[in-house]
Amino acid sequence: FLERSVLVGACALFVLSLIQWWLVSVVDSDFRSRNRQMVSLLMIPVVTCMVHATRRNYGEKKQLTDDLKSFDLEKVSCVSDFDNAFIHGAISSWYGSKEAFTEFVRGPLREELCDLLPSPHLSWTYVAFMVSSAVSYRLELVLSIWKAGADPDVFLLYVIVSVGFFGWLWPSFNGLFFLCDKTCTTRTGSSTKTRLLDWGKTFVVAIVFTGSLIVAETLAIFVLRSQNLWIGIGYLATSLLLPYYIWGRRVC
Repeated sequence: FLERSVLVGACALFVLSLIQWWLVSVVDSDFRSRNRQMVSLLMIPVVTCMVHATRRNYGEKKQLTDDLKSFDLEKVSCVSDFDNAFIHGAISSWYGSKEAFTEFVRGPLREELCDLLPSPHLSWTYVAFMVSSAVSYRLELVLSIWKAGADPDVFLLYVIVSVGFFGWLWPSFNGLFFLCDKTCTTRTGSSTKTRLLDWGKTFVVAIVFTGSLIVAETLAIFVLRSQNLWIGIGYLATSLLLPYYIWGRRVC
């Protein structure tokens, strides 16, 4: 479950990085500055698909844990009578009785599976994989600024802001996974009303996640325009404290 959600997030960020690269390479800078809000709307379709896929993934997890909560060994059977007798015999031998195995599935096994998709905690390794495409895009911009002969203070400020921006991505994805977990549905009905409600939840979560990225980008632009290195250092420190705070609160 977790790896699938991380892969969906990584693919979405890859597409968003391509969109950003296209905007920087093709679209006029004055047009981007005047229509920043409209340009930001290009992220919503990609983020919406990512959120819906993640919610469906969490819904499958919730369905599995709900099924385990009401697990009944007597309702489980094998195609072969030999396999059925062998498995039931092994269960009685390992767990003492069928009732003990049923309690194990409903209790410890279910609790262990509930921790497979940590919400809202993500390890730094998964986050590093998800943001790898965005990091590549930022590194290309940094190299371009360096090759263009930018002033060392301006170049350093841009590097600081770029590193600080990724500090916002960690809590943003934690929040995304948390909201997807809380708004997931186990089964989507066939009625139009049910489907609209399901997609409505997806759209709300997508707007919240996109808003968090827009806020981070807006703060980064403000810091760059200030041309103040100390403001940049403060932005970097604040950004790095966000994932550290989440990591420090993680319960193993």
